[in-house]
Amino acid sequence: RIFRMVRLARCLRAYIQFRSLWLLVRGLNAALRTIGWTFVLLFLIMFVFAIFAVEMIPSSRLAREDLEFSRLSARWFPTLFTAVLSLLQISTLDAAGEIYRPLVQKKLELAPFFIVFVLMVSIALMNLVTAVIVDNSISYANEDRLAQKALEDSRKESLIPRLKRMFSALDPYDTGFVSLHDLETAPQPWLQALNEALNTEDALLMFEQLDYTESGNI
Repeated sequence: RIFRMVRLARCLRAYIQFRSLWLLVRGLNAALRTIGWTFVLLFLIMFVFAIFAVEMIPSSRLAREDLEFSRLSARWFPTLFTAVLSLLQISTLDAAGEIYRPLVQKKLELAPFFIVFVLMVSIALMNLVTAVIVDNSISYANEDRLAQKALEDSRKESLIPRLKRMFSALDPYDTGFVSLHDLETAPQPWLQALNEALNTEDALLMFEQLDYTESGNI
């Protein structure tokens, strides 16, 4: 069902009123790919840091000599899996101080370890992910703007023969001019077709705007 909605949004891309919907769907699709690779990279970083944590904290001499430090290390870093979960909590800054503060107070050498982890994951990586998503969204918006312009140019070019036939019908004597009177006396279905071709609601008003010399002819 989701893929059907994506295809529907892609079909509606050509319509101006659905442009925002298309940009959102396309941006979300690109963001999902970025988020997927972010998950892979985040897992690898946490796995490496978890290995160091298990080797540095519960296996240290202080863990054997200090009962409080041993209790903390057994709670947060007893196994590789638990170490990954603890680092995940730190990366989200969700009560991170509850984990690293007591450990650093007991063993100051752990401070650089947690500082590097927070800088790398919580600050650098997350900001890079945001930057990539924003950059992709801007690129897709620019591409869509160019596509809309190309579509509009193609529509205008395809209208040239039709407009020539319409104005030739208004100028049967081939004078090269069309008067306001010719438009006012033109059949209503013809005016509706002209409005549609010119993408306007009032061809007479457009005529007045184009007739800047107020001569009554263009």
